[in-house]
Amino acid sequence: MKIIFTFLVLFSLFSFDGNAQKCQVKEDPFTNEKVVSFNWKHGIVFYEYKGDEIKFGIRCNYNGEKNVVMEKGQKAFFKLDNNETMELLTCVDANPETQIRASQYAASVFTAYTFIFCLTKDELSKLAKYKMLAFRYPDTNGEYLDIILKGKKNKYAKAVLEGGQCILSNVQD
Repeated sequence: MKIIFTFLVLFSLFSFDGNAQKCQVKEDPFTNEKVVSFNWKHGIVFYEYKGDEIKFGIRCNYNGEKNVVMEKGQKAFFKLDNNETMELLTCVDANPETQIRASQYAASVFTAYTFIFCLTKDELSKLAKYKMLAFRYPDTNGEYLDIILKGKKNKYAKAVLEGGQCILSNVQD
């Protein structure tokens, strides 16, 4: 009997749908507004719907220490699997967050920027319907960097798609 009970407990733990933790619907305690949020891996990809505003954020890492604030209005491009390229503009400044990672063998310095986009419902619908294949984002020197979302990086595309679906299913018409 203990073996069956242990098996059932372990089975329920491993069959748990992790998406339920990422997509949350709450009520703002001060305004009583509905707030829908999606957060993947501590904000690497996130969405928030509050009032009439839809925000989408994605965090990008750069090698080395960067001390440049990327002002709002930066362009980013999303290549979708319907062969469309979406151009979005950041709606807030992206501040540098420099971090050091060390092990007993090596240390590395990198800087993270979180790019936040204010989306229209149409833009949200596209991110919720079509999988992202590539992402072109601004570099601190005025150029762009590309990420092709294949292999292990495909999980980022999945998070963008799932987050879009979470928010879209809860957006008021």
